[in-house]
Amino acid sequence: MGQKGSSNSSSSSSTTTNSTYNNHSNTSNQTKTTQSSNNSGNNNTSNNTTAAASTTTTNNTSSTTNSVKSGDEMEKLYAKYAAMDVKDPDSEDDVDYIGTEGLLKLAEDIGINPEQRIMLIMLYKIGATEQYKVKHKEFVDGFKRNNCQSLSDMKSKVSSWEQPITSNNTEFKKFYVWCYNYSKEPGAKSMSCEMASATWRLLLSDRYKKINEWCDYIENTYKRAIQKDSWDLFIDFVHNVGDDLSRYDSNDAWPVIVDDWCTLLQKKQ
Repeated sequence: MGQKGSSNSSSSSSTTTNSTYNNHSNTSNQTKTTQSSNNSGNNNTSNNTTAAASTTTTNNTSSTTNSVKSGDEMEKLYAKYAAMDVKDPDSEDDVDYIGTEGLLKLAEDIGINPEQRIMLIMLYKIGATEQYKVKHKEFVDGFKRNNCQSLSDMKSKVSSWEQPITSNNTEFKKFYVWCYNYSKEPGAKSMSCEMASATWRLLLSDRYKKINEWCDYIENTYKRAIQKDSWDLFIDFVHNVGDDLSRYDSNDAWPVIVDDWCTLLQKKQ
């Protein structure tokens, strides 16, 4: 739990909305094998051995071919989306990734709204680590890890990733905690109150009835950067106290920001 009495440091990150960016099912390839048979008694063993070896070779070749085809499609998709953002060829760190424009096009092709929570959930599931960027390995390996090896797979699977996370508080907290490091400015120790507010609205609009009041409080009264400890514990407050202040105990180790918020709410009652 958080420690009370510490002040949050300011973040230099610019104001932005967190509408993450502005605005063949997994193909199973079956290998057909043909087994040779020979009625000749002396050749049965030899023929069966040959047929088995032929079948194994055919299966292995088919499996390898299918794997290559799947890999090739993901590489082609990566190259397509990565090419949509202007890169600096003189910087090794500014070449190998899909940027904002590519991600917007990816969302359009998959059929998800980049301004909704599902966009962040997709990025969480594939292991993206930096806001507005998906690196080569994150894209190819991340989607493959989630059984997506083609655009068709993505279309059929990605939209289904939200419900298992939002319906389970433990899984949702893992996603929520990931959002902090993903959403803050790279290298920053804290998240700006503007970014935190926008991200909270996106993540918790269906989990906390007072989310808009909370975000107004953060933007207009608190006006300081949000530390990770405060961010992480706020989801515990939402899940354990939420709208029912009778479940709030000031003796619990809530961060100061939450205690001040509850004091404000109690005064309004």
